[in-house]
Amino acid sequence: MDIGNNMSGNSDYRYFNGADSFLDSSYFSKKLIKKRFRLEYEKGETIIEPDSVVDDCFFIESGSVIVYEIIKGKRKIFDSFSAGSFLLCEHILFEHLCSYFFEAREKTVVYSISMVKVRQLLMNDKKFLQSLFAQQTRNCLVREDLLRKSISHNAGWLVCDFLITMALRNGQNEDGIVYLADRLTQKQIADMLFMNRVTCFRELHYLEDIGLIDMQTNRIGIKNLSGLVAYKEECEEPK
Repeated sequence: MDIGNNMSGNSDYRYFNGADSFLDSSYFSKKLIKKRFRLEYEKGETIIEPDSVVDDCFFIESGSVIVYEIIKGKRKIFDSFSAGSFLLCEHILFEHLCSYFFEAREKTVVYSISMVKVRQLLMNDKKFLQSLFAQQTRNCLVREDLLRKSISHNAGWLVCDFLITMALRNGQNEDGIVYLADRLTQKQIADMLFMNRVTCFRELHYLEDIGLIDMQTNRIGIKNLSGLVAYKEECEEPK
């Protein structure tokens, strides 16, 4: 199944799908990985928390990291980063305290690079500058679209859009079913959409009941991507 071809005709070109394919992770890896800066985090362990001074950036070698804030006692997840991503690069030019929790979503290996070193690369290495700009642009578009979507669409549309976006980002085809590479729980999806958990669960189970998705433990597969796109369009009415 060609995910890209299945999305042809989708009218939501105005939204960024969060794809990481244009990020030059191989160059980041070559320039930044040093064994002495290697750090390992277990699932649920915090890498950095709000109000911390940002002295380092982090390159993810393996695993994944979620970024969230506590709002009214609940977690609001703003982004999810996979291997090859460069964290906290928005702090390179402007020295300000960290705004979010950065937490390992699974066992994760990162390389810590001092901000001083990163700034030197920024000044002296054009390719590094280009790679960094790509990462920052990706981060900006993902968070901008999260806000735009959340204030203009209903729950059904948001859940469908999330599944389609994650499939485009890193879906893996297995016997005609596109499984999301990120093993997200229903609770995590609700947190990422800043949605009432019961509402999110209901929408996900309805999509399973009508044969569009397959839900397993911490794993979701899209059985009918074009059908999911069509259902999303039916949910287009503003909230």
